[in-house]
Amino acid sequence: MDSTRLPPQESDFETLSAMEGIESSPDLATISASHQVSDNVVAVESWLESISLDLEGRKVDSPIVDTPMIDSAGVLSVLEGPQNPIEGGAIDDDFNEKMYNINLVDNAYYLKEAPRKGGRLNSTQRGYRSKFLPARFDMTRKLTSSELEDEGYHLLDDNKPVYLHTKCGHKDVTLFVAKLWGLKELKDLGVSDLLARLQVLSLAADFQPLLEKLAGNRKKKGTKYNIAFTVECTRKPDSVHPSRLAQHENPRVMKVASIISILAQQIITSTPGAWTQAHDDAYHGEAWITCGDESNKCVSSIQMNFIAVGQKKARALGSRAQVHDDGGDERRCPSVIFFLSYLPKGYFPGRFSMTSFRLTCTAASQTCLVIDANYPHGGSGDGPYPETLTPDSPLRYTPPAGYTYPVLPEGTPYNRLYIIPYLRQECARARTRELGPETLAGGLGGFGTEANMMGFRLRHAIRDNTPIQDPTTLLDIATPSAQDYINAFPYLVDGHSTFLPLAMAQKCLDYKTTEHQDWIDHKKAAMYQTVHFPCENTDEYGMSRKRKAEVALRGNGPERCTMMLGKTVANRRKCMAHVKKGVPGAMFCHRHGKDGSFV
Repeated sequence: MDSTRLPPQESDFETLSAMEGIESSPDLATISASHQVSDNVVAVESWLESISLDLEGRKVDSPIVDTPMIDSAGVLSVLEGPQNPIEGGAIDDDFNEKMYNINLVDNAYYLKEAPRKGGRLNSTQRGYRSKFLPARFDMTRKLTSSELEDEGYHLLDDNKPVYLHTKCGHKDVTLFVAKLWGLKELKDLGVSDLLARLQVLSLAADFQPLLEKLAGNRKKKGTKYNIAFTVECTRKPDSVHPSRLAQHENPRVMKVASIISILAQQIITSTPGAWTQAHDDAYHGEAWITCGDESNKCVSSIQMNFIAVGQKKARALGSRAQVHDDGGDERRCPSVIFFLSYLPKGYFPGRFSMTSFRLTCTAASQTCLVIDANYPHGGSGDGPYPETLTPDSPLRYTPPAGYTYPVLPEGTPYNRLYIIPYLRQECARARTRELGPETLAGGLGGFGTEANMMGFRLRHAIRDNTPIQDPTTLLDIATPSAQDYINAFPYLVDGHSTFLPLAMAQKCLDYKTTEHQDWIDHKKAAMYQTVHFPCENTDEYGMSRKRKAEVALRGNGPERCTMMLGKTVANRRKCMAHVKKGVPGAMFCHRHGKDGSFV
């Protein structure tokens, strides 16, 4: 069964209050319990069966739990208790519809659109079915296999990648979707120590106040900080530039940005299917703007989200606390989410989910998720464990056997920290007029190093055919070679002139003379699976103040001109121009008003 939940109803809030220990009426508690007992029988039986199999030495469903003894009575009390605020009558049939099938092939999962009698869903219909997380995902504990199956979600905690089979015209295309990197995998990759260092630097008691001071927006925009490149007034002149934080060139912030860029580069390029030769070619030929260390080819922007323990996400992150899609990200390039929370004992780290594909994972500290962020996603479920859970319950998160978290410095405050490096569309396809002066001729800003900054200017010059002068004659070179471009963009290292690799310039020149149909098909295939969230509240979304004033002035009158055009009956049609603005009760446009009257 595949189902997803509508927003909690009034009865659901009563059940949730019972979960948190808040007093509620006996009648509501009795009614809620009666609804849940029948729903949980199958789940309890399935879980107890898996427990018995585990005690016999066979494989258990939960992949990262390592407990010698399991308190089955404690598990049963949690599953039968008021922890599952599910009522069958509150589920909409449209939300139950399965959009994708998932199958395991060669140690990887593959998604494919589920067949549907009514034809393929459009982007708005997919968005309608992806707006909300299931209600039980707000529970501050791990979910059982049967609970995930009831909701139609797949758990990524087995660290296997997920891909999507889709179409580009008549071609079959496979796209990367997501992969969770666990603690042991990151240790085997050799980045655990660098990740721990990043956590220490980012969670230092004085680091977030430093970001607030540099950003200059204290208590205005929550606790989201962009420490690399940003985009304002999309596609307008000078719209791409380093963020305000990056322009300060603070050494501590630049150090954190450099570490993040190194980690993102190594993890993305090590994820099967996330980085291909087509990505590397586009990085050179399209002159991508990247941040931090010069080794980084994957990300241009870095967002740091701080959420104090006990603080509501909506208060700290605004609209980003809800299910959303990052439409500004480059569609063909994945993002990384570093989970670096520092939580008190007895605190569930929460989960992160992709609602359209029905994927979820545990947001354990010092793990990371490589994800295509253009699809709807959101976090939920972090908070203290229910009091009914015993310390050895399999519904608690425990790290893999033999793994010990590094000890953070004394005085480190508890905090939920998510760091998201990603590639903006505008930074991957920026035209010259969109680049601000800070990017083309300013300081380091978001670049981080001289090599990274000069590398971008070299790639940009080749892409836009910028004239290159001969250093001896000071005349423009008619057909610059790769060596000519390298000589034109030196940079200093310890007072000595250094030049960029010759291979970089040669790849940029080769890109201009070859076709890149695979790169084009990749974008078309990604667009084929887009999700659109419809605007249901026009008072809050989709209308500017000026537009609201015009609508109020027009009242109940028509929005379009009511004049009938056409000389014959067969050709009669309405004028589709907007009615005259600023005239209460107007029925005609500025062309069809008579004698100065538009009413």
